Amino acid sequence: MMGDRALYHDGWMAGTAVVRPPWDLLSPARDPLDFPWELYDLRHDWTQSEHVANRYGHKLKELQGMFWEEAQRHQVLPLDSCFLTRGATPRPSPTAGRDTFIWTGELTVGADTGTGVDDGDYQVPLRFSGTLERLTLRIDQPKLTPEDERTLMEAQRNMEIRE
Repeated sequence: MMGDRALYHDGWMAGTAVVRPPWDLLSPARDPLDFPWELYDLRHDWTQSEHVANRYGHKLKELQGMFWEEAQRHQVLPLDSCFLTRGATPRPSPTAGRDTFIWTGELTVGADTGTGVDDGDYQVPLRFSGTLERLTLRIDQPKLTPEDERTLMEAQRNMEIRE
């Protein structure tokens, strides 16, 4: 979350101080490695009102090490505090460049979908009871006009300048 991070372990909470409010989307990005860390002993201070890193520096170092191990394991590195460009940057996607998707597993249709929708709220026009053995979806991807592409590129350049 915009470079902020924290880790809980055995009653201790270590995390970085929030240096930018979440509604501030346009401030320049800061280096998350410079964010100050805080430490709280939740066994005695569940409200996190007493920052105890000065008294328990060894515990803070231990939890920081654990955080970096977890960050590596869950592939969240490198840390990044920018917001707009990160949100607009394309990410690897299993659907990129595809317009046909084939499902070959079992697909059941009915009230057992696990949704919070009450079947009594609506009536389907046709009752289906069975299984589909293959479902193929062909999805037309929208085509951007040259003007759309220029607008998107200009917006991305403006975001990079702000950061």
